[in-house]
Amino acid sequence: MAHVRKQIRDAFAAVLTGLSITQSRVFTNRTMVMQSSELPGLLITTNSEQDKAQDIHGLILERLLTVNVIAKCLASSHCDDLLDGIAAEVEVAIQANQTLGGLCKNIQLLALDISIDENQEQIIGELVMQFQVLYYTQSGVPDISI
Repeated sequence: MAHVRKQIRDAFAAVLTGLSITQSRVFTNRTMVMQSSELPGLLITTNSEQDKAQDIHGLILERLLTVNVIAKCLASSHCDDLLDGIAAEVEVAIQANQTLGGLCKNIQLLALDISIDENQEQIIGELVMQFQVLYYTQSGVPDISI
């Protein structure tokens, strides 16, 4: 079975697939360069995780995982409005699925960052939504959330 981190990325993708703006253009491959036909779209990545023992024997680990939902669109005169619309849809969908089917205990939006990427063939607007996901595992059993 896959590490709970991968299960959480996949669960984010499942929850966010089908939103009205990004539709099925949801990806979990960090190295993927999104083509214009895949925009507007979402890219889901996991960046960092903090683990802390929850009992005296260190058998239960509390894990705080940072998940980035990266919205991308072609830069245009309404790019900010489009990214804000995507952010609203993502927030509503994640709020309605706070435990991702029991994989985690809580999801909290930490930060948003909007930027323009001019280093590609086309100018891309980008919104990074940073979420903190709380979940637990047993020590040495990283593929089962408890």
